Amino acid sequence: MLSGRRPLRLPRRSFLTAAAALAARAAGPPRDDYPVILAHAQRSVATLLEQQVLDPGRADRGGFPDPAMGFADYRGVVGAIARLLPLVSNPDSMYYRDPEIVERLHLAVRFLLSQQNPNGTVDLAITNFDSPPDTAFAVRGLLPAYRVYRARFGADGPLGADGPLGASVAGLRRFLARGCDSMVEGGIHTPNHRWVVAAALAEAGTVFPEQKYRNRAEQWLREGIDVTPEGEYTERSNGTYNPIVNSCLLAMAEFLKRPELLEPARRNLDLMLYMTHPDGEMVTDYSRRQDRGSRVRNTAYYWGYRALGIRDRNGRFAAAADAIVERERDSGSLGGNLAYFLLDPTLRRDSVERASLPHSYERLVEGSRVARLRRGLPSATITAGFPSFFSLRHGETALESTSLISAFFGRGQFVSPHIAGSGGRYRLAQSLEAFYYDALEPQDITPGQWSDAGRETRRRRTNAQKTSTQIEMLQTESGFRLELTVDGPRGLPVLLTLGFRPDCQIDADAGGRLSSAGINWFLDRGFATARAGPHAIRFGPGSRDHHLVEMRGAAPLNPNLKLVHLGWRAPVRQMVEFWCV
Repeated sequence: MLSGRRPLRLPRRSFLTAAAALAARAAGPPRDDYPVILAHAQRSVATLLEQQVLDPGRADRGGFPDPAMGFADYRGVVGAIARLLPLVSNPDSMYYRDPEIVERLHLAVRFLLSQQNPNGTVDLAITNFDSPPDTAFAVRGLLPAYRVYRARFGADGPLGADGPLGASVAGLRRFLARGCDSMVEGGIHTPNHRWVVAAALAEAGTVFPEQKYRNRAEQWLREGIDVTPEGEYTERSNGTYNPIVNSCLLAMAEFLKRPELLEPARRNLDLMLYMTHPDGEMVTDYSRRQDRGSRVRNTAYYWGYRALGIRDRNGRFAAAADAIVERERDSGSLGGNLAYFLLDPTLRRDSVERASLPHSYERLVEGSRVARLRRGLPSATITAGFPSFFSLRHGETALESTSLISAFFGRGQFVSPHIAGSGGRYRLAQSLEAFYYDALEPQDITPGQWSDAGRETRRRRTNAQKTSTQIEMLQTESGFRLELTVDGPRGLPVLLTLGFRPDCQIDADAGGRLSSAGINWFLDRGFATARAGPHAIRFGPGSRDHHLVEMRGAAPLNPNLKLVHLGWRAPVRQMVEFWCV
């Protein structure tokens, strides 16, 4: 039960706070997510305390080991401090000034300092060493929690040492200052790193009176935000980096007083309404980063939807934030947002009139070459530029990937360079050519040497072969129809592979037949049904005109999926249907 005390207030109102206050207009009882956020933050404490290393004989004492690595690095301790520090600083919290949590924070800060290199950077032990961008992630994670503590206990003045953290708060401040100094000179690896660094330095300006931090942030911003008119960032990382970039843009808009930086975030958040499946999972089929094909819910978008929903009085954004809270109410996954609520009390006075979220739509994102089609529960994605060109969700049943390959000179993996269509019909196509090379003319011969350049430019080509593939995806009343045309050498083996989630039960219908293909399956004839939960996807008809599953040049298939193959030999004129039942 909450204590009833007033939440923390900053000495000055933030950019987002002021704008939201000016725009506020009563539209019914204000919605307050704060009790849920606080409960989630408190729920995480027991797990954090259990994970922390307490053995004084271990080098990582005070840290939080990563099970995949077997040891701790900066990431676990940053996450723990970011969670625990607002709780011991918040009078509403059951852990306010709690002595056990405070002692654990002492250990955590000591370990954190041990992870900082002499130049102020940290190491991401799985890949990046002496890393300015990973330092930026650490600073970004810690600064809101430090600002909460600072607002409550005056960490920069004489009260700092008298607060619950005592002298450890000076160590935390030192980590932040040295980390920011390292970012003033250090570089980055990926597009989103620019905004993480710039946002960390922009927010640091509220704590440290260093003009060089703002100057460095502005230097990165001179490159311009890499967002398309449709709202897609360069990395197209719906599952991981989009919400990070959006959060950074909100921070820079506030701390650098650059409200124009909110526009890219708005565009991306709007687009993501169409890149979200009914259960909250993100479309990751076309990501350019490591989240491609992963299962990630849109929980990390909560802060962006809530903050801009209130600031802009955007009913759809506000409704999207509501949907995340309702879905995650019992999960405990929103506790990381507590510092934002303590720093910006207007988040508790949300009177935005809600608007309906899109649930039946068709949208082609031309810049990303992806089409999204949803009709209530069935949710489909058609993608160019990747080996998997179609996925379909119906409730818990999920066809995660659809790919096509032919045995064409080790180059037959189907990847359409373009997508075109509208009105529920989309076309993908690919044309390939291969040939052989004649003997060199005497004047072009260098004895004993095989030259790629010479082969390409001076050898006559013979026996040229061509293949063309066209796939049309048509949305029907009950699902989708794949219309497949393959022309090429007579008898060319062609393989369509459907990848279903591993929890799907796949059975042949009456008159259909599934047969083994190693650890996978062929739908030899007829139809089959994949089912998980109350909903299912029926598909077919099957074909097994050959047994060739492993073809040269094939893109790797996800070994965690249940794979069902259909096989033909060119020329191919086939339809495969998918019914959502």
